[in-house]
Amino acid sequence: MLRNACEASPPGSVVQVRALRETLGADSPAGLPAGDYVSIRITDQGSGVAPENLTRVFDPYFSTKPLGSQKGMGLGLALCHAVLQQHGGAVTLAAGHPQGTSVVFYLRVGTAAAIPARPAAQPDGR
Repeated sequence: MLRNACEASPPGSVVQVRALRETLGADSPAGLPAGDYVSIRITDQGSGVAPENLTRVFDPYFSTKPLGSQKGMGLGLALCHAVLQQHGGAVTLAAGHPQGTSVVFYLRVGTAAAIPARPAAQPDGR
């Protein structure tokens, strides 16, 4: 996603990355269950996503990049979407066409009880 943001932004632009702990309610923008999440927001200063493409950005193999050596495979957002869903999270996209895009990843905050304990190391290093 950082690579996408950098490629979408004009030279000399700033790509912002912010991570926050958030408590989402039942009306969360990602349609997630209420609870505590870590959100990671990546914001670029590119040309944004055209309104007609907003519903397609998570489709595998969809790309707006021109043909050539920089042509994307259209797997970045699709892959992120699938991995986050498999881990109880989500990804959203906010595009300010004609300028800027923010992609936000949401991951559920775990508890110490939810993290399996590692077995103690044996004296022989196993």
